[in-house]
Amino acid sequence: MSVSPNGMAVSSSSDDSLILWSTEEESIKQNLTGHVGEVYKCRFFPSGLVVFSAGSDMRLKIWCAKTGQCPVTLVGHTMAVTDVAFVDR
Repeated sequence: MSVSPNGMAVSSSSDDSLILWSTEEESIKQNLTGHVGEVYKCRFFPSGLVVFSAGSDMRLKIWCAKTGQCPVTLVGHTMAVTDVAFVDR
């Protein structure tokens, strides 16, 4: 699970999806689907505007936290992607 600075949370699931939550309303805002296999890790980018997810399908996906759309899927890994980290400059 990852929490954004603007009161949203995202959790990964073994059913190939992510769930975007409102921590203030304690409710589900969106169910993000697109991975083909278990989602191992999800994290908000520090701005809180996008979510990165890593999965057993050897893909890293970048999601818009507002719309739930996934405009970018990074492929090329030869094994499952098990974590996501950001390096601050």
